[in-house]
Amino acid sequence: MWNKTVGMLKAAFAKWQRDDCGTIAASLSYFALFSLFPLILVTLSIVGFVIDPREYGVQQQILAFAGSDQVRDLITQTLEDLSENRTATGLIGFVTLLMAASGIFGALDRAFDVIWEVDADDQPKRSGIVATVMNVVQQRLLAFGLVLGCALLILLSVLSSVAVTAISAYTAWLPGQGLLLTVAQFAIAALLLTLALTAIYKVLPSRPVAWGDVWIAALVAALLFAALQRLAGFILGMTNYASYGAVGGVMTLMLYIYLTFQVLLLGGELSYAYACTYGTLAGTPEPVRQGGGGAGGRGDGGARGAGGREAGKRA
Repeated sequence: MWNKTVGMLKAAFAKWQRDDCGTIAASLSYFALFSLFPLILVTLSIVGFVIDPREYGVQQQILAFAGSDQVRDLITQTLEDLSENRTATGLIGFVTLLMAASGIFGALDRAFDVIWEVDADDQPKRSGIVATVMNVVQQRLLAFGLVLGCALLILLSVLSSVAVTAISAYTAWLPGQGLLLTVAQFAIAALLLTLALTAIYKVLPSRPVAWGDVWIAALVAALLFAALQRLAGFILGMTNYASYGAVGGVMTLMLYIYLTFQVLLLGGELSYAYACTYGTLAGTPEPVRQGGGGAGGRGDGGARGAGGREAGKRA
């Protein structure tokens, strides 16, 4: 059992290297940079329909996901600049959000197709103007669904913080109450993030994925993301981008986004390795095969992806 688990972890890391996830994370960071600020603004607007964002410090809770003061200061200043003209920000920000969110969704979709080795030739082809329009509309709706998911995650986080604060008023007599509340808040945040990552790992691949194949990888990715938040200040502090002036803040933000996507993609690779070791793909050819290099050149060294596995089943 232990040897099998170690082999699964080695396979996930080897495939993460073979799929060139570093390059994929860099491209995702580009899309994310253009969608980040409109995403936060629209999320605040959606949450504002339910609760008062100022009263409950919603923006501060969103910024808490950034593990560095440099990143938080840059985002805060940019949001303040954008909020000076609320009418233009709402209109332009919403349109920009839809375009940018669809772009990053398409990039994430392709990235997880690489991870799950989905062969484009096996996907159903749709032609014609109507099919093209429907495909674009579907992508926009999915992108908007991701925005609603982000808003729901933030709302649940705020409500959980309020609940923990309310409970603390009745548990002041408990020894070590501060530690217990800290642990409770961390557990709730980890649970919400795990649920969000589970949905991402389940929905984004263009092939059926079982819930049981992804939840463990989502939990590991959530813990890695929590560790990244704690270490971000130290990691970004070593880069010394401040010497680049105003551009240095953007470079720091890009680096943090890049590291975040690395964690996301590593979790995706782990979910695929788990599926091939213990899950629905167990007994099929090994998830990591020699030959081929990177996302674009995997076809040179053996059977490729889902098509190769299906051929193996038919044989």
